[in-house]
Amino acid sequence: MFIAIFVLVGIAIVISRNTASARALRKIPGPRGYPIVGNTFQLGNFPQQVLTKWARQYGEIMRVQIGYYDWIYLNTPEAVKEILDKQSVNTSGRIPMPVASELISGGYRFLFMGYTPTWRQLRANVHKLLTPKASAMFKPSQELEAKQLVHELLTKNIDESQWYLHIRRYSTSVVMTSTYGRRIPEWDCEEVREIYMLLKEFSEATTPGAFLADLIPPLADIIPVWLQTWRKTALKYQARQTAIWMKFWRELRTQIDDGTAPECFVKGFIEQDFERQNISEVQAAYVAGSKCVL
Repeated sequence: MFIAIFVLVGIAIVISRNTASARALRKIPGPRGYPIVGNTFQLGNFPQQVLTKWARQYGEIMRVQIGYYDWIYLNTPEAVKEILDKQSVNTSGRIPMPVASELISGGYRFLFMGYTPTWRQLRANVHKLLTPKASAMFKPSQELEAKQLVHELLTKNIDESQWYLHIRRYSTSVVMTSTYGRRIPEWDCEEVREIYMLLKEFSEATTPGAFLADLIPPLADIIPVWLQTWRKTALKYQARQTAIWMKFWRELRTQIDDGTAPECFVKGFIEQDFERQNISEVQAAYVAGSKCVL
């Protein structure tokens, strides 16, 4: 059965990569890859380094085949403006990621959503909360965190390997304060362990080649659920991140009910009366969590 499935998928890929649009994409310069998987396994553990090397070699626009799809990389501000800004009607959207988006993220992760009415509604809400005027309220907390960082670097007897931990504490605290009104005064705490565990899982899950169904999305529809070997791991990740984002969300909501909540992104989101816009509480918590992680 597995052999039949992969033969069918292989045929589908060969056909899809011989359409007029696929042949047009092949005119864009890029590294040579392998059949079916393309350049996927050439990226290694540090894909950003490989992509940077290729960008220098192939110029401002390059094509890289990752699994089922051709990815077009824009390597100069001019190329970004010309294609993503001036041609946004044609270039807005996301590729399907059955594991990372639908299973691990439950379809809630803002970053992976397609150009849909739900995405546009969430974007409008987020945009209102991240204007320059709205963001100005976070300046005092950022200055406080910067002062603590300088103090730690100047006064604590640490070797070079630990300096980075102070910088990570600073950046984590800045993001958590702006998102949930929640400071991270010390690196060694439960919130940091939870967040960086999710970051690690998210990074591993979205690495090219991590899940076969994200490399070749038709597999998610062709292979029966009980044969989807990636499903158990993906759902475990989803349960963990949902529990953590909902914990932070509910703790702040309790503060709002008590009248003790600080000004922050989540407080503003809740005050927009998101439920009347048909946005669920879990969806809202994922929007906040995505802002926190990214």
